[in-house]
Amino acid sequence: MSQLWTFDTVILGAGGGGYPAAFRLAKNGHRVLLVDDKGNLGGHCMFEGCIPSKTVREASQLVRMSQRDAVAGVSLSLRNVAIPSVWQSVRAFKDGVQTRRYAQHAEEIEETANLTMVKGRGKLLNPNEVEVTDTIRGKVFKAEFHFLIIATGSSARMLPIPGGESTWTSHQFFAWLESVPELPKSLILIGGGYIGVEMAMMLDAFGVKTTILEAMPTILPQMDSEIQKELALALQNVATVVTHAKVTQIDSRDGEKWVQVESNQGPRLYRAQQVVTAVGRIPNVSKELGLDNAGIIHDNHGIHVAPSMRTSQAHIYATGDVNGLVMLFHAAVRMSEVAAANILTHPEVADEFDPVEIPTTVFSTPEAHSVGLTLAQAEQRGLRAHEVRRAMGVEARAQIAEEQRGFFKMVVENDTHRVLGVHAVGVDAAVMSALSHVIVQRKLTVQDVAHMTFPHPTQFEIFDRLARNE
Repeated sequence: MSQLWTFDTVILGAGGGGYPAAFRLAKNGHRVLLVDDKGNLGGHCMFEGCIPSKTVREASQLVRMSQRDAVAGVSLSLRNVAIPSVWQSVRAFKDGVQTRRYAQHAEEIEETANLTMVKGRGKLLNPNEVEVTDTIRGKVFKAEFHFLIIATGSSARMLPIPGGESTWTSHQFFAWLESVPELPKSLILIGGGYIGVEMAMMLDAFGVKTTILEAMPTILPQMDSEIQKELALALQNVATVVTHAKVTQIDSRDGEKWVQVESNQGPRLYRAQQVVTAVGRIPNVSKELGLDNAGIIHDNHGIHVAPSMRTSQAHIYATGDVNGLVMLFHAAVRMSEVAAANILTHPEVADEFDPVEIPTTVFSTPEAHSVGLTLAQAEQRGLRAHEVRRAMGVEARAQIAEEQRGFFKMVVENDTHRVLGVHAVGVDAAVMSALSHVIVQRKLTVQDVAHMTFPHPTQFEIFDRLARNE
C-alpha cells in the first residue's frame, strides 16, 4: 500500500508556472510539495529554451561584431578562426551558464522551509489526491492536498506529415549537456515565429545557411505589421524567407533533407543538411496526468482557466503553457504569482491575469518588442485610437551602438490619452519591453509618460521624448 502524505499545496511542474508560487506559498507557511521530472527549477526554459538560446545568441552577437571591419573604431577580427572551434566554445559556455543556474536553484530549494522537492511525475487520482512517482528513490506515494497547481508546461509541436518525425526541435541545439556537437552547413527552419527568426539570425553568425518556411503570409504573424516588415528586411541578408509555404513532406536522401512545399506559386522543393521544426507548442494534458479523474475541463488547447487561474475545480489552478493562454516564461511566472495570491486569500480572488499586457520580445538583430494592443486590434475592439512614433536611430544610445535601424511607437486612445500598446524595433528593444509593460499594465496616459525622466544616454529616453511631442 502506498504511503500517504498531506500537504497544503501540491504543485506539478517546477518551471515558470510552478516555482514562483511554491516559494511564495512556502514562505507564507504552506507545506508545499513541488514535483518535476527534471528535479530542479526552470522547466523547458532552463533546460532547452530561453536561457540556453539567449546565451548562444549573446555569443553570436560577439561573433557577428568580430566579423565586421571595426566596432566603435576598433578591429576585433575573427575571420581566420574556424567556426567549428568557436561553436565548441559557445556550447561549453552555454552549458556552464545552465550548470551555474541549476546549482543556484538547488541551493534555493534547500534553503526554503516548508518546501519538499521531488524529481518525478504526478497523476491526479481524484480532486483531492495525487499519485507521485519518485524517480530518484524508485518509490510511489500518494499526496493529499488542499490546493493544487498544475504547471506541467508544453511540448514542441511536430508536423503530422510524412517525414515530420525526422526533424529536430530546439532541443538539439540548446538542451543542457546534449546539444549538437557540430552545426550543419545548411538548415531549414519550418516556422517564422520568434523562434525561427531568432535562430536564423544567431546561426548566420556561425556560417549556417538558413531558409525559413512560413505557412502564413508574413513572418511573426501575431505581431505588429510594422515589426513584421522591419524584421523581414533585416532577414534579407541573413536567410531565405518563404511565406505562404505549407510543408507537406520531408524526405531524407543523399545525406540531406528534402522538403516538399505547397505555395501560392505551386509546388516547391527545398533541401538542406537538417530541418528544425518551430511551429508552436502543445500543452501537456495527456491522459497520464489524470485530469478527468479530478473533473478538470480541458481540451487540446489546454486546461480551461478563469483570469484567477482557477480551473473548473475552485481549489485547483493551472498556470503556464498548460493552459495555452500565453506560452512565454515570464507569462508563466505572472500566472504562478496570481495563483499563489488567490490561494492565500481563498475563496476571495485577490489577483487576475491579463494576457494583453504580457510583453512579446524577439531577440533578433535588431531586437523587437510588442506590448498591449496594436492599432488594428484597438479598432477591432471598438476603441478610437491613433499612433505616435519616433525613429529609434535619432537617439544617442542607438548612434553609439551603431544600430540606427527601427522605430518606436505608442498606440494611444483618443479620448482618455491612455497608452494601449507599445511596439518597437531597434537597439535594446527587448529590455525596453519591461517599461512598456508597466505603462500598459498600469493604464498610464501619454501625459504620465511625458513626466518620466530617464538616464542619458540610454534608449529609454525615447519614451518621454515621444510622449512630450504628442
